[in-house]
Amino acid sequence: MQSDYFTCYAPSSRGLLLQRAKLLIIDNCEDNTNLLLRLLSKDYKITTATTSQQGLQQINKGDYPDIILLAISGETGSDLDLFHCLVKNSRTKEIPVILIANRYDVDIEIQGLSLGAVDYIIKPLHILVIKARINKQLTAKRRVDRLRYLADIDPLTLIPNRRSFEISLQ
Repeated sequence: MQSDYFTCYAPSSRGLLLQRAKLLIIDNCEDNTNLLLRLLSKDYKITTATTSQQGLQQINKGDYPDIILLAISGETGSDLDLFHCLVKNSRTKEIPVILIANRYDVDIEIQGLSLGAVDYIIKPLHILVIKARINKQLTAKRRVDRLRYLADIDPLTLIPNRRSFEISLQ
């Protein structure tokens, strides 16, 4: 575990290494999902789902993604129901979620961002912008994960410290 941690989080010239990042793309339009899969699969490990239910099943398998791209419909925003489930779950509430919308809707943007979405992107998608936004959020997530690791592990012995022990008792 230790070597994997330091390999994954070691600084590089581009910031923290991002090539191992796992993305979950949830979009009910299979064409959009396939397009994003084709464009992003060179840089990330991608899992896709065409319904919120499939996305939740992917997440519940225990192999948590580093980031989720969640397409929401501008008409109802009912796709935010999945986001509600993720925020309530203690294991998934820290996963960054980028919302992708067909059109700009200020109410849905406010609702998504207030729930904890890290970004809101409107179609049409530009691949370089998508990659830049994903990398920005992944870098931030990796830094937070690294700080959390350093806060919970004794640097000399590399075993969980007292703080980590007390949290596990709760």
